[in-house]
Amino acid sequence: MDFYIINKDGVIIYSSFITAIGIDFKEIPEFYERLNKLRLNNKIEISKLTSELRTNKLRKWGYIPTNDHNYILEVGISSEEIEKYIRKIDYGKMEKNLRLNNPYVKSLDVYDMHHVNLKTYTKTFDPEETRIIDKVLASKQNYKEKYKKELAETEYIFINTSSNILDDSLKVVRLNYDYSEIDEKIHRTAMNMFFTLGAYIIAALTMIFFITTSLISAPIKDLTRHVKKISDKNLCEYTEVYGNNEIG
Repeated sequence: MDFYIINKDGVIIYSSFITAIGIDFKEIPEFYERLNKLRLNNKIEISKLTSELRTNKLRKWGYIPTNDHNYILEVGISSEEIEKYIRKIDYGKMEKNLRLNNPYVKSLDVYDMHHVNLKTYTKTFDPEETRIIDKVLASKQNYKEKYKKELAETEYIFINTSSNILDDSLKVVRLNYDYSEIDEKIHRTAMNMFFTLGAYIIAALTMIFFITTSLISAPIKDLTRHVKKISDKNLCEYTEVYGNNEIG
């Protein structure tokens, strides 16, 4: 357990957790505004688990204003202490279960407002990633990066687990999708259709060839037979005329 004193400017001026001294909450305007409201009344507030700004470790926080309303006294309990009494959210297991239900999900990550990945407890410094996270948190709207045929390759989902800003309840869930299996299936299906269609075309052409050959050769064979009989001095032989073209 650690203790903190926050002045009216939103700066931690004392803490038993030395690395926290000097943190300026004015850098988080919405949070600073909520701290000011808390400092000016006589209400005690307890937050949910949120990440500590310097170490990114999860803590549970308690806040109480001083009698002169110039300071806020803060208490932080580490997640290691809390884990003795509550079960920690396993985002890795959550990701595994999600992938079992949706095979196209490649990965799941959850970020808080400080860009901390709650699955690995590491902070992302990627400019594009932090820009998107901030955009989703500010707009409170989901964001998708498009893939082929309007399918999302990466999706950022906004969630708010509490109405209390002190809870750091705003989170962004990032889902990465892998549609290579769909592309492979489409390619395989197209190839199968190509070969099937080719087989049908070859069969149809073969049938047309034999029918056409039969139509042409049958009258010629019949005429040859009659001519042979006539050549054998059978002058009474005659042939039927089936049409008025060359092979009649």
